[in-house]
Amino acid sequence: MYLQDNPRSTQEEAESVTEEFGYIRNIDKQIRWFTTTQDTEYYMPDASMSVEPIKVDYSTFEMTMTDAIYRNDFSITFVRLTVSGEYIIKIEWVFHP
Repeated sequence: MYLQDNPRSTQEEAESVTEEFGYIRNIDKQIRWFTTTQDTEYYMPDASMSVEPIKVDYSTFEMTMTDAIYRNDFSITFVRLTVSGEYIIKIEWVFHP
């Protein structure tokens, strides 16, 4: 996907750019920003870092995610978004052992 979106890049450049953090593609060329609402659901791994995330409140999700970012621990900050139109319905902190 990165090479499709950046046709002037070489395979080596694409691998260099995406190897650590991956690549996220926005397939809707009209929407650039998505918004959370009061109904947005937040999920993250439980204390034992199980693969199945558990539902948490916004404050818990934000504090845990922000702390990981400040510690430069980007290995645990991958998220999966579920969107509807321009709104984020669900944010899941994805853990892959």
